[in-house]
Amino acid sequence: MLRIFKHIGSYSGKGSFVGWMKRIVVNVAVDNFRKNNKHYYYYDIDELTGHPYLASDIPDNLEVKDILKTIHQLPDGYRMVFNLFAIEGYSHKEIALRMGISENTSKTQLLKARKSLRKKLMRLNKLPQNTKVEI
Repeated sequence: MLRIFKHIGSYSGKGSFVGWMKRIVVNVAVDNFRKNNKHYYYYDIDELTGHPYLASDIPDNLEVKDILKTIHQLPDGYRMVFNLFAIEGYSHKEIALRMGISENTSKTQLLKARKSLRKKLMRLNKLPQNTKVEI
């Protein structure tokens, strides 16, 4: 927010003000991730085993605040890729360019984020381990 206030004079009035602010927030988050990137370990997507989940939607009794809280509990790398891909709509190629990682790393981080979210949401809902939840 401080960066938005500091650079409010650079907003040209073209396009949406909300979009301009959103772009600043995303760029600051990506810059922060890059700065601290040395603390993350990545795996190539080809190294992972397992099968994709085939499932129904998330159960109706989950509340938005619980889902958001669960997303915020993800490790930074997982959360960044998940947010950029699932929420912001970026492709893995775009995420890789923005974050300075490979496309396979982006795919791996997303896969692991989804897997972690499934486990956490199942525990939150007290669902049996074999219950399929698609994220």
